[in-house]
Amino acid sequence: MISNAVQFEFISQISDKEGRFVLVRGKIDQKEVTLFNVYALPGSNITFFRRVLELITSETYGTLICARDFNILLNPSLDTTNRIRRRNLIEKCINNVLKDLGLIDVWRALNGSTPGYTSYSARHTACSRIDYFFMYNKDLHRLKYCRIGQRDLSDHSGIFLALHLDGRRRKTLWRLNPGMLNDHIFRSSMENDFASYIQDNNNGEVNPSILWDAAKAVLRGKIIAKKAALKKMKTQKLTSLQEKLRDLEQTHITNKEPSVIQQIRHTKQEIDKILSEEVEKNIKFMEQRYYEAGPRAAKLLTWRFRKQQAENTIHKIRDPTTNKITNNLDSIQKAFERYTNPYTPNQNRLINTQLLNSLTP
Repeated sequence: MISNAVQFEFISQISDKEGRFVLVRGKIDQKEVTLFNVYALPGSNITFFRRVLELITSETYGTLICARDFNILLNPSLDTTNRIRRRNLIEKCINNVLKDLGLIDVWRALNGSTPGYTSYSARHTACSRIDYFFMYNKDLHRLKYCRIGQRDLSDHSGIFLALHLDGRRRKTLWRLNPGMLNDHIFRSSMENDFASYIQDNNNGEVNPSILWDAAKAVLRGKIIAKKAALKKMKTQKLTSLQEKLRDLEQTHITNKEPSVIQQIRHTKQEIDKILSEEVEKNIKFMEQRYYEAGPRAAKLLTWRFRKQQAENTIHKIRDPTTNKITNNLDSIQKAFERYTNPYTPNQNRLINTQLLNSLTP
C-alpha cells in the first residue's frame, strides 16, 4: 500500500496470478521508482526465483526496492541460529545471480556480520532472517537506515527502510484535531491561556482584528506544543514496549522458559492496544468525511470530484523558452511565474493568450 501523503504517479503493474508477487512502476516527486513485493512459498523451486530475477532484469527502472518474505537463507552461518543448516543449491544460485546483477542485501550491507533475525520457528526452535530488502548497489548512497523491528503483530518481524530520492519537501497546512476538544483538561488549559493572553494584550488601544489574529497564532503554537508533548509521550511508551519486546525475543533465543513466552505475549498485547487506538482514530476520521452525504451520494460525489480534479490538474506544459513539453513540477511553476507580473492591460491579454496556448490537454 502507498500512503496518500506520497505524491506517487502510477505507470504500470505486473502481478502473479497466484498472488506471490506484484511489481509496480511509478514516480515519486518526478523520480522513477520500482516497488517489487515478493512472497516465496516455503519450498519454492528455482523456476519461481528465475521468474522474479528476470522481472528485475527486464522490468525495473529507476530506484528498485524489492522486499518481503523470500523463505531462503542467503548466509546460513549468520542468518539462522540453526548451526547444522547449510546453504542449498537454490540459495547458491540466487547468491551468484544477485552478485551478477549488482543487487545487495540492504540490511546485511549496512550491518556487516551482526546477527539479526526476522522469524521464529516453533517447530525447529530456531530464529532465521528470511525477509529481505534488495536494491542495486548504485543506490546504496540513498539509504538512511534499514532496521529490523519486533514480532509484535505477526510471527515475522517488520523490516523498515528509509531512503532519499532527492525530492523536494512537500508543503502542508496545520489543522486542529477536533478530538483534542473532548479532553476537558485540554479545554481548561486553552481557556486559561486565552484569558491570560487577553489580560496581557488587551489594553484598549489594540485593534480587535489584530488582537484576534494574534490570539489565533498564539493558541495555535500552544496547541502544537501540547499535541507534540502528548505524541512524544505516546511514542516513548510504544518505543519502550518495542525495546522490551526486542530484549525478550533475544532472551528467548537462548532461554526457552515458558515465563519468557508469557512476557512476550503480554508485551505484544500492550503494543497491540496502542496501535489499535491509532487505527480506531483513523477510522473515525475516515467515517467523518462521508457521514453526512451517505454512501450513495458520497460515491457519486467522489467520482465527480476525481473527474473534475483530473480535468483541472495541469500535469504538463509547453515551456515558452524552450518550446518543449515538460511535466516537471518546478518547470511548470516557473512557466506560470512568467505571467504573474503583467505591466499593461494589452500585455495582460497577450500573456493570457500565450498561457492558454501553451497548456497541453
